[in-house]
Amino acid sequence: MVDILYIGPIVAQVEFKAGNNVHLSVYPPEGSVRIAAPGPGVT
Repeated sequence: MVDILYIGPIVAQVEFKAGNNVHLSVYPPEGSVRIAAPGPGVT
């Protein structure tokens, strides 16, 4: 499941995956943001 999170002028793509870790990526040159995080009910 992928959601879009707006934090002021920053738009972050949030992907919920199985696992226990949060991974934050910032991709140049535009600085696009991607977050992979454990989803609700995912262990």
